[in-house]
Amino acid sequence: MKNMLLGLCFLGIFPVVLCLATPPTGISLSYELDKAFLHVDAVHESDILDKSYVRMMTVSLNGQPVQSLYYTRQQNHEGFSDDVSIKAQVGDVIRVELFCTEGGSLAQEMTVTKPQPQDSADQDTSANAESQTNSDSTVNIENAVNAVN
Repeated sequence: MKNMLLGLCFLGIFPVVLCLATPPTGISLSYELDKAFLHVDAVHESDILDKSYVRMMTVSLNGQPVQSLYYTRQQNHEGFSDDVSIKAQVGDVIRVELFCTEGGSLAQEMTVTKPQPQDSADQDTSANAESQTNSDSTVNIENAVNAVN
């Protein structure tokens, strides 16, 4: 009888806990080939930064795990961001998975591609040529989202 009662409690509480899980809802990845670092931005809303935050990020390169990073707090209420040092080459696939303290996770992949050459007309024409150069140095990516719940 006690086992049946415990089982019913578990079945009643477990779905409620899953509904409270707040995994990240979006991940943006960019890789700078010349600096060998990955920039990760994620949408993960949190009212209490010390309670609901991205607790772990796993990074894989071509299907092989290369880093697991652990966090104790989120930077702001809207989301999470971090830069990760990782050596990758053109054609490599980088996969990032983020896990929330409240449960749930979200994954995203990108394929490293060559930076697009800068148009010569852009170099001569504006005062923001420097910012254009900086944005062009970020490697273009092909993203595929894999939600994991």
